[in-house]
Amino acid sequence: MNKITRRDALGRIGQAGLVLGSTGVPLRSQVSGASPSEEVRVAVIGIGVKGRLHVGYFGSLPGVKVVAVVDVDPARVAEGIELAKKAGSSAKGYSDARHVLDRKDIDAIVIATPNHWHGLLTIWGCQAGKHVYVEKPACHNIWEGQKMLEAERRYDRIVQVGTQNRSNAGFSQTAEYLRKQPLGKIKWIQGRFNKLRNSIGMTPGPQSLPKGMDYDLFCGPAPLAPVRRKRFHYDWHWDWDTGNGDLGNNGPHITDEIRQIMGDDIQPSRVMSYGGRFLFNDSGVTPNTLAAIYDYDGIPCSMEIRNLPMKPSIKALDHFRGVRIGCYIQCEHGHVIAGEGGGIFYDADGNKIKTFSGDGGTAHHHGNFIDAVRAGDRSLLNAPLEVGVRAAELFLAGNLSWRIGSPDLAPNLSSSGDIDGLPLTGDALRSIRSHLEINGVNLKETPLTYGPWLSVSNKPEGIKSSVPETQKMLDALLKPSYRAPYTIS
Repeated sequence: MNKITRRDALGRIGQAGLVLGSTGVPLRSQVSGASPSEEVRVAVIGIGVKGRLHVGYFGSLPGVKVVAVVDVDPARVAEGIELAKKAGSSAKGYSDARHVLDRKDIDAIVIATPNHWHGLLTIWGCQAGKHVYVEKPACHNIWEGQKMLEAERRYDRIVQVGTQNRSNAGFSQTAEYLRKQPLGKIKWIQGRFNKLRNSIGMTPGPQSLPKGMDYDLFCGPAPLAPVRRKRFHYDWHWDWDTGNGDLGNNGPHITDEIRQIMGDDIQPSRVMSYGGRFLFNDSGVTPNTLAAIYDYDGIPCSMEIRNLPMKPSIKALDHFRGVRIGCYIQCEHGHVIAGEGGGIFYDADGNKIKTFSGDGGTAHHHGNFIDAVRAGDRSLLNAPLEVGVRAAELFLAGNLSWRIGSPDLAPNLSSSGDIDGLPLTGDALRSIRSHLEINGVNLKETPLTYGPWLSVSNKPEGIKSSVPETQKMLDALLKPSYRAPYTIS
């Protein structure tokens, strides 16, 4: 194994960022190709809600030790150390993830940071010879997703994405059975993620940070901007610099489910979206109501995010034909409801005819990653990086369409009221308008923002517009600026 010193790691990574194609022999983790009886040593980076769970999940696996925890908030570091101790591991705490990358006794890193750090840490981890488990979304933007794939392949690392439903046998069986067309061809799919979100508030000025917080490290590649949100942790999701809104927070699970059903080897030909941030005059900028339409050559698959209640008077959640989180698949001769619980098939009369029970996959996903690491075999992964990046491209395309949209771009509606004649899309649009009006939104005063159609492909350039002016706006968002020294080249 080629050795790397702490000075080398911090110098090469911390000062210059990662340069794919930089000098130096790619490192190999000690565990690659190791026998299943050998211990796998893990560092968890980001000790928030997911990170705390990861400490427990990985710490409970036979032959796995959580030996390091990392967070820019000292209170969370202390919490991570205690959680590791409960899981039977003695973990050292760090504020800077770069300090764990040169530890030759660490075989894998687990990334549960804010979204804007996912790409950079994955690339740094691969370069330092570590295997990587990265939470969804796989990437914060389209460009860095391609760079992550380059790093994974160049350094021959094993990278699993945290879309755990890929390890859910019930959902996999549902998708496989659907492709056999037991109910005829798929006519359309509606994906849903409905979760109530309250206003994050509007602050009069910059807010104080958690005690001892290293804010420069928190921002990393993002702009070093004043904090304007009341709750420091979690609400970074609703800022484009650090998050991707709820379409990128929980949407990747559903877009990945759509891809499993439609087939991993294809992407939709185009995507458009509409929605907005309604009712809340707060510091959040991402939509709290959004519908992305994916056109699979005439088969529309929609992904809706609804963060407002079904009715203001009752804080209940809206449903679409019984689905709050998951997918409703309409076929020629029946329909299917699918998600973390597996899948239920119904005939045209609404009779239940087949069930595949699922468990969400969480109990198996972490072990699947460790199995692949021990075997040194990326093909064993249930959610390899490429799958995660392709699923991310769908929600990213939906966000991009909305971000360059305007109320003036209202789509063409066919005589049936559908968008460009695509079935389901008219019903979805009318449903969202009704949902907003019930919640007291005056759509004349606060209209929906409609995005343009964007083309999607499996090629590295990914997302395009046929309109030159739209393409210029798109180009400005596809590859954001990275703040030195936290750069990707």
